[in-house]
Amino acid sequence: MAAKIRRELNIEVEMAHGRYGEFKVTVDGDTVIDGGAAAFLGVLPTRREVVDAVRTRLSEIKRHTEIRADFKAPEGAETGSKQKSEGEEREKRVGRYEHVRDAGRDKQG
Repeated sequence: MAAKIRRELNIEVEMAHGRYGEFKVTVDGDTVIDGGAAAFLGVLPTRREVVDAVRTRLSEIKRHTEIRADFKAPEGAETGSKQKSEGEEREKRVGRYEHVRDAGRDKQG
């Protein structure tokens, strides 16, 4: 099966031996084919099903990667991480102010 995937998709394939009757095909850690209980009985997905499932998953990964690469925030737009860091900085300033205000009450009382 690994050789078929290598040939048809021209990609590197890593085989991992599982327990008896276990048949799974993963792409980037995600299971794309799981033989389930039928694999224990020797009933496996066809080579065509496996290659098609791997091809589909690879195209999804490629499409997702291209979308991320094409995305560029507009000039002047704040990204989520920048907004988060500004919010954290604001919380620190407010927290310091409340701490100073509380300390002033202790001195007065």
